[in-house]
Amino acid sequence: MTDGVIVQLVACKSCHAQYDISERVGADFRCGCGATIENRAATGIDAKILRCGSCGAAVAEDAANCTYCGSPIARDLRDFNLICPECYARNAEGTRFCTACGVAFRPRRIPTADSDLACPACGAGMAGQQIGDIAVHECPACEGIWVPRENFELLVNRAIDAYRQRSSAGYMVPPARVAGGSVAIHGITYRHCPDCGKMMARENFRKRSGVIIDRCPAHGTWLDADEL
Repeated sequence: MTDGVIVQLVACKSCHAQYDISERVGADFRCGCGATIENRAATGIDAKILRCGSCGAAVAEDAANCTYCGSPIARDLRDFNLICPECYARNAEGTRFCTACGVAFRPRRIPTADSDLACPACGAGMAGQQIGDIAVHECPACEGIWVPRENFELLVNRAIDAYRQRSSAGYMVPPARVAGGSVAIHGITYRHCPDCGKMMARENFRKRSGVIIDRCPAHGTWLDADEL
């Protein structure tokens, strides 16, 4: 709850991005992936508390505290005003994970006509689009990809599956769209998250891949054109 306004979450049925519509007035809106989202708050249901609202770990139905993180388990239904956008279970205000289905609550700002994200590499505007059914922002100038936090592992796994299928079928795997990526050639560049503006961390993907990605823990991952 912010300044007396109860958070009202909706989720895109296509990419599952979440938005807070508590202060939005007017018609439906388009998700960053291009799908249309109905601007209507869901009706909550009373569901069994099976997850810790602080860390998302499974808890016993009669647990007073989470055995994983130690947080108290809220059970006073009078305080349950936050409705899960996925399963519609009622949750306590301030809950980080749905206590019924365990989905994390991570609302994003509602996209507008002028809300294209700025590319963290070259500054060009990046409109939302989809790779398959996965929502991303792709830079039309440098061809880098910004992947929202919840979609990154899904995108990587899809890319791995596609690579294996092409290899097993005898197809030649195409080269990277843009040559480069060598630190020795380009030097080290720290980039800012296009969502929050904070400096992103540089990580060796899965610690041994040799692919250095830029990651904001809260919002997503930036991949240069040759990195996926």
